[in-house]
Amino acid sequence: MIQSGLTIAQAEANRLGAESIYYPGISVSGGYTAGTTSIANVPNSASRTNGANYNISASQSIFTWGANKASVDISKLSVKIAQKQYADAYRQLAVSVRNQYLAVIVSKVYLRNAKMAEKRAKDVLTNEEDKLKEGRISEGDIIGPRLNVEDSAIIAERAAVELEHNKRVLINLSGISELPDEEIPESIKSPNFNAEAPRKLFEQFQLEGAENTYQGQVYRYQIEQARLNYHIARTGLLPKFSIGGTAGVSNASSFTNTTVATVSQKNESVSISGGWTIFNGFATRAAKLSALASKRLSERALKTYVDATIEQARYLQTNLMISARQMSLSNTREALSKSAVSRVKEDFDYGVASQTMLNDVMLEAAGAELRAASARQDFLNRWVDFLSTISADPALNNVSASYLTRDAK
Repeated sequence: MIQSGLTIAQAEANRLGAESIYYPGISVSGGYTAGTTSIANVPNSASRTNGANYNISASQSIFTWGANKASVDISKLSVKIAQKQYADAYRQLAVSVRNQYLAVIVSKVYLRNAKMAEKRAKDVLTNEEDKLKEGRISEGDIIGPRLNVEDSAIIAERAAVELEHNKRVLINLSGISELPDEEIPESIKSPNFNAEAPRKLFEQFQLEGAENTYQGQVYRYQIEQARLNYHIARTGLLPKFSIGGTAGVSNASSFTNTTVATVSQKNESVSISGGWTIFNGFATRAAKLSALASKRLSERALKTYVDATIEQARYLQTNLMISARQMSLSNTREALSKSAVSRVKEDFDYGVASQTMLNDVMLEAAGAELRAASARQDFLNRWVDFLSTISADPALNNVSASYLTRDAK
C-alpha cells in the first residue's frame, strides 16, 4: 500500500510537469562588463569601457496539432491508473487480512482441541498404567496408549506453532503491534446468509461489466493512452508554431584621455516562429505503429481480463452456494453434538454414564465445533472473494472516494 501511494505521488508529479507546457517559458539574464583597451607602443592610447545589460525573454507554444494536450491527457490518465491500482491493491489486502484473521481463529480452536485430545490421551494412559501395575494388562497393551500420548503431544505442539505463525502473518498484514490470545475469539459465529444475494449480485455484475472493475478501468485508460500516443505520433511530420518576445537594456560607457561617451540601448521584439520536420528517417511511422500495437495489446488484455473475471465470478458464486450448504450441515452436526453432551452430562449426574463416556462425547463435540468453524471459515472466505472479484466489497469504503470513481465507458 505504501508503494502504491508513492506511485500516485510520482504520477501527480509527472502530471504537473506535463502541464507546464501550457505556460510560457520565461528567462532573465543580465551582466556587467568592465575592460581596458590600448594600442601597443602608443602612449596615452588606453581607453576604458564599462556597462551593464539585462534581457528578459518569453516563449509559448501556440499550435502543435493537439500534441501538447494529448501529452497532458496521458499524464492525467497515468494518475487515474495509479489511483485504480491503489484501490485494487487495497481490495486484495482487505481480502488477505480477513482470510488471515479467520485462519487465526480456526488455529486457536484447533489448538484447544489438540490440548483436549492430549489431556484425554494422558488420562487414558494413566488408567492403563494402573491396570499394568495391577497385572490386568501386559506390557504390549500399554505401548498403544503411550504412543498416543506422544502423537497427541506432537499434534498439540504443531498446533501451537501454527497459531503463532498465523498471528505473526496477521500482524504483518494489518500493521498492528501485537495480538494477545485473549483478543482472539473462541469461535466463528455462523453468519446469516440469503441465498438470493449472490445470484442478484452476479446478474448486476454481468450487466455493468467487468470493464468497470479497477483493473478493467486500468486497461481502458491504457487503451486511451495508446490512442493519444498515436495522435502525438501523427503530428511528427507536421509544422508546429510558437510565439516569443524579448526585451532588453544595454548601457555602455567609454573613457579616454580626452573623451567620455555613454550609450544606452533598448531592444524589444516579438516573433512567431515555426518548425517543420520533413523527414525523420521513418521515426514517425515507427511511433505510429508502436502506438497502434500498444492499443491492440491493451484491447486484447481487456477482453481476456473481462472474460476471465466473469468466469471467475461465476465459479466463485457456484462454490459459494456449495460452501453454504456445507456450512449448514456442519452447523446441524455441531448442534447435535452439543445436545449429546447435555444428555450425557445428565446421565453422568444421575450416575448412569461414566466420566470416560462424558470425556469422549465432549471431545467429539469439540471436533464438531472445529469442523463447523472450518466450514464457516471456508464460506466467509469464498463470500469475501466473490464480493471482492465483482468490486462489491464494503471494505473499499475505507479508500478515498476519488480513487474509486468509475468513469463512464
